[in-house]
Amino acid sequence: MSRIQPSTVAVAIVGAGASALITGKTLLNDGFDNLTLITRDSTPGGTWAGERVYPALRLNNVHGEYHFSSLPMPGVGASRLKGSQLTDYMESFAGQYLKGHIRFRTEVINVRRPNALETIIESEVGEGWIMTVRNLKDGSTEELKFDKIVLCTGGCSEPNIPTELQPPSSLQIPVIHSSKFWVNVENIVPSLQSTDGGSSPTVVLVGGGKSTQDIAAFLCKKGIRTKVVFETADSFISAPDWLPAFLRRSRLMSIMSPTIDLRSRLERFLHKTRIGSMIVQSYWESLQSNSFNLLKIPRDSPLRRTHSVFWSIRVNDESYATDSFFTLCTEGKIELIAPTRVIGYGHDGRSVLLKSGETIPADAVILGTGYGSSWERLFDKQTADDIGLNRTIPDSFEKWDYETLKNPPAARPKNEQWALSIYRGLVPAKSILRHDLAINGAVFSSNNGYTFEAAAHWISSYFLRDPFLKLPSSVEAAMAETARVAAFVQQRYPNMLLWTSDSYSANIVFFGWPQYVDQLLEDMSLPSVRSGGNWLTWAFSTVSVEELKTLKNERGSKRDTTHQSL
Repeated sequence: MSRIQPSTVAVAIVGAGASALITGKTLLNDGFDNLTLITRDSTPGGTWAGERVYPALRLNNVHGEYHFSSLPMPGVGASRLKGSQLTDYMESFAGQYLKGHIRFRTEVINVRRPNALETIIESEVGEGWIMTVRNLKDGSTEELKFDKIVLCTGGCSEPNIPTELQPPSSLQIPVIHSSKFWVNVENIVPSLQSTDGGSSPTVVLVGGGKSTQDIAAFLCKKGIRTKVVFETADSFISAPDWLPAFLRRSRLMSIMSPTIDLRSRLERFLHKTRIGSMIVQSYWESLQSNSFNLLKIPRDSPLRRTHSVFWSIRVNDESYATDSFFTLCTEGKIELIAPTRVIGYGHDGRSVLLKSGETIPADAVILGTGYGSSWERLFDKQTADDIGLNRTIPDSFEKWDYETLKNPPAARPKNEQWALSIYRGLVPAKSILRHDLAINGAVFSSNNGYTFEAAAHWISSYFLRDPFLKLPSSVEAAMAETARVAAFVQQRYPNMLLWTSDSYSANIVFFGWPQYVDQLLEDMSLPSVRSGGNWLTWAFSTVSVEELKTLKNERGSKRDTTHQSL
């Protein structure tokens, strides 16, 4: 099949966060000039948009790896970056590479095909997409036509409030999801601060995650009585910021994490032998123990009741600070109510109800209850089913006989598990032959900048139908591979798919992101393991997004060579 002419193709990217920005730049560089990024926000950045970034926010990653190869990130390597630095970077990137291609304050209401989907065949010209959008400035709606779409909506835009925590009409106190706190902080805080010299109002925060911790610390430092209720807190890794790059920014952590395919002798030794397994277990246990000690967490503190660093993806990267959430808890300035959970509200209309039956008086409640899928509002159920964005019951029973995966934590029954059939986490397997729909930003990775950029090049080659891009030959083959990945994810991270939202769980690679990117590069017939090193040093060679700077030229050369040989 001949290569398409990208200048004739209308492409929409839904979202304007980091994954959308790098995907947009990559597609423009490859000739997709008729490109539009659509976002309901007023500025670029997504999670890092100026309207969402709050005071004292710092990047939860000491690497600073949330940038792209074409534009250096100021301050990388000098401790954790501030949220404001990420905002400035995203705005600078958008202004430099995507000016005139972003449509702000526009909400996507619905995405559908012009006609009902028929038998999936590979066609030169697809039927395209109809997108209904609302202009948030004047409320008007219109329908837009695109040939291809990239979903870059992420997993942190649609607040999730469990049914039992939906505030009843009888409730007399405000209930705020954590995602809405910072945009309304100027109105919320004054209403909670005591002005008559009396006792301070009490805020109850629900959940043990990062957003809850940040808000609790902020309120505490404002003199507001703060109580945090959780069953299990996020785990964390804490190490001095000055650790050398060969420890902090190498493949070491990824090698210590078992992946679906063990790609080297070292990985096979570590994860398939008893001695190697003991080394891996000692590594992760020491990492967690040393982190507790560095942050001076008392042995009897509920903060030691965390998810496993090894078995979970609920892991944060923390640094020691004299006014951090952990310090304030240790000093008794933030009250921890754990392990328990909030199951509703008290009959008095001014309290929360714990599963023990106890009630906790509250003047406000903040819910750190995570996010739902950002795809649900975009597609009706029939369309989602037809293109393959629906949940499926795992149908692969393959098991990996790794020593390091023995003795996992208890998992929920099979009939409660689910998975998505999204090939490489980038294209719904059911739509693999259509070349008109892709996803970036739905793979759970601990190095988003590197992962997003490599994925953007894969998506562009997919849209261009580059002959060197290795793809499954059929829908069935794509489905089989996604079933295999789902089986591994459920063995590697038990129950984590039940915690994530659909739009942030196309695949979970987390610490194994270098191996995941290696696979994407090899799909494109390009060299992998770009950090280099020999048989002794490769595990400690510094990984940098700069390694991806030449991908466009490499793909272009590969494309020219392939065409000359035809």
